[in-house]
Amino acid sequence: MHSLFCLATLLTTAIATAQTADRIAFQTFRDGNWEIYLMDTAGGAPINLTNAPSWEMRPAFSPDGRRIAFESNRSGQFELYALDIASGALRQLTDAPGNGHAAFAPDGRRIAFESDRDGSWEIFLMDADGQNPLRLTDSGGAGQPTWSPDGRRIAFASNRDGNMEIYAIDADGQNLQRLTENADRDWFPAWSPVGDRILFESDRDGDWDIYSIDTNGGGLTNLTNDDEWNVRPTWSADGAGSSSNPLATAPATSLSWMPTATTPPI
Repeated sequence: MHSLFCLATLLTTAIATAQTADRIAFQTFRDGNWEIYLMDTAGGAPINLTNAPSWEMRPAFSPDGRRIAFESNRSGQFELYALDIASGALRQLTDAPGNGHAAFAPDGRRIAFESDRDGSWEIFLMDADGQNPLRLTDSGGAGQPTWSPDGRRIAFASNRDGNMEIYAIDADGQNLQRLTENADRDWFPAWSPVGDRILFESDRDGDWDIYSIDTNGGGLTNLTNDDEWNVRPTWSADGAGSSSNPLATAPATSLSWMPTATTPPI
């Protein structure tokens, strides 16, 4: 299935991470397949949380730090799962082809995610236990949801207007707003914990840089502005700083992803 979420993605050892104040969850290929590991921020030996022959990817902590949502193809297609860290109890959250990029709401009661269960990638919501899935978008291509800190809005990337741009929508599916307008690709938004800015990556200047923008679409700022690849922006917990994953050197693995019902976009 063709999708404009295709990206020639350079994969380093860990391409997706999630963090609480004292722990980091990350995906790694160290065992010959993608697994989710957990480690303390102070260091120490990381623990394999998933330990399966399938691909386990893109961990996302619940706000209380007790659970990790992630995507896996252990059933033969990519589904979302939630793992209770203390008990190891695993719950399958979705049961439809093609699901990924889970994002817990700030109150932990709902999860936004992307899915192509209806034939195109769209933004969905569900309860944190997987119940009551609700489709929010109808664009023919949307993904990478990120919540506003008050839980009222969701920013995401979409090609609904012919190229990848950043949009925001109310959590009930109303008040869609386009935040960027550029002929190149703008995607992977990250909403500030303070609520006033959104980070995203873009190749609008000929290479991948990290930009920030006001939540109303104004105040565009190029934060990296160099000739290297700067991708996957994240905020510090207080919203005062940000970081990105610079892909400046040749990685051990290079893949080109074509999302389908069994392969979600990274």
